[in-house]
Amino acid sequence: MKALTTMQAAYWVGRQSEAPLGGVSAHLYAEFNCSDLDVERLRQAVTALYLHHPMLRLRVTADGQQTIDASGPQHRLHLDDFSHADAPDVANRLAHKRQTKSSQKLPLEQGVPCDISLSLLPGGHSRLHVDLDMIAGDAMGFRVLMEDLARFYHQCPTAPDDSSIPYFDYLDRHRADTALQARRARAQAWWRERLTQLPPAPHLLRTPDRCRSDRLALQLSARETQALEEAAKAHHVTLSSLFLALFAVTVGHGWNLSRFRLNVPLFHREAENVDNIIGDFSNLVLLGITLNPMENLSTFSRRLMDQLAELIANADYPGVSVMRDLSRLQGSMQPSPVVFTAGFGIQGKALFSDDVTRTFGPLEWVISQGPQVALDAQVAHANGGILINWDVRQDAFPDRLLPQLFA
Repeated sequence: MKALTTMQAAYWVGRQSEAPLGGVSAHLYAEFNCSDLDVERLRQAVTALYLHHPMLRLRVTADGQQTIDASGPQHRLHLDDFSHADAPDVANRLAHKRQTKSSQKLPLEQGVPCDISLSLLPGGHSRLHVDLDMIAGDAMGFRVLMEDLARFYHQCPTAPDDSSIPYFDYLDRHRADTALQARRARAQAWWRERLTQLPPAPHLLRTPDRCRSDRLALQLSARETQALEEAAKAHHVTLSSLFLALFAVTVGHGWNLSRFRLNVPLFHREAENVDNIIGDFSNLVLLGITLNPMENLSTFSRRLMDQLAELIANADYPGVSVMRDLSRLQGSMQPSPVVFTAGFGIQGKALFSDDVTRTFGPLEWVISQGPQVALDAQVAHANGGILINWDVRQDAFPDRLLPQLFA
């Protein structure tokens, strides 16, 4: 039994909070369009996946501790057979399933942080549905999940004989690292000197009511992607900083703000031997944005790139702790409801490898949700180009505003 990390605890509190944008789980849900999938092989692969990754059996106790349950009947593939339904009925059932799973709160108290199901469709087609609570695994952990599921589908491993929990072992090493503790103390001092300089977060444009999560997405072609990469290189900026600058300008326009802050998640796994582990290794930094109408886009991108480098150098003090310090300073909770996530630096470049795509087909739908998050913009290489994805709480925005900003 282990205490929750700072980020895990924030997710756990947020999913039980009654504050605006609270009361929802932090989770990542995706769908893949499959053809000629062997259901029995997939069933075996899912069972092996739950055995191989203990965090897929994570249980959070009432007092906020995390432990691992033994594998049970709840850790299996769930099957929905729509293969004999007509086309309109299939569309309705898939739409209802998507809506339900996009906003579901998995029962962590029962040891179920992951939900994998298959919808059988007419003509030998199927759709794979995968949902992972971020208390159990971050975005890179979701990628590990899909890579291993594809690998186990083709060659199912024997049951693991090691009873250790790699993520818990990592936590023990992490907490005992005296050098890390020293870096954290220095980073904490650095942040506290700058708390008063942080601009406010973009305010909620409408009081949220019943949670209505949705996404806006655009797939850039290979040609468009190459043009953007060449433009970024010509102006000596990274692709991530270029997209961040464009997003910041969009937020400034939508909220009519020239100074605000964005939440920028980090998913770097700096420790050794953790790349293939499912667990929460995530962090975040609070990025202060100042828009200057006299500054061109390339100069703005370079400035943001330099700012981010300095923030990352001081990220040993967790971003959630910075937000708590900021809340104490301001005398009220200080959330950061607008998020920007760039996934360009991941190994293998694309969001999912060719093995995943060949096995389970193209990515049909992906959406993330989190407490206190109204808009989470993500950019990543996918399907031979770049996927631009906005996960949004529609109930937090005036009608028609989000499509206008996205366009």
